[in-house]
Amino acid sequence: MLRGRRHRAAVLAAELNVMGAWCASTTSGSAGSGRCTGYGPVVDSYAIFGSPYPVFGADPVWNAVDPAAPPANLARLAGTGITLYTGNNDLVDVHTAAASHTVKGRQDRLGIPSRLVDYGNGASLSPSCNGGHNHGCWGPALADYVPRLEGAFAAAG
Repeated sequence: MLRGRRHRAAVLAAELNVMGAWCASTTSGSAGSGRCTGYGPVVDSYAIFGSPYPVFGADPVWNAVDPAAPPANLARLAGTGITLYTGNNDLVDVHTAAASHTVKGRQDRLGIPSRLVDYGNGASLSPSCNGGHNHGCWGPALADYVPRLEGAFAAAG
């Protein structure tokens, strides 16, 4: 149960742009400094994973897709190639990395083809990546992933 809460907290921190809000609220991230520009806009919490404020577990959207839930959620992805990217160098990504390794382990046990790219502090991914949850890491991760996705589409016909 605790692991599931950590996974949900990491997803919600990303959805609600916690790092961007924290950066903008610090003296070093004050308006006009340009330091917080790498953080994306806040995403409506209902857009992807459901409410960030579940009451008594009554959140069917999250429960239906929660990768930390029993294997039934991941089992629906059998035959689907999955790639996970994570760093581990900021408040959000430390937890995202733990969640990604948990999901990868479950995919392996279920025989679901998958790839995990844990770029740690970012040095192995790109000079623009600091291992955090920001565009400096997302851009290079997408540059790595898109050709793989194109190849998968081409192979599928």
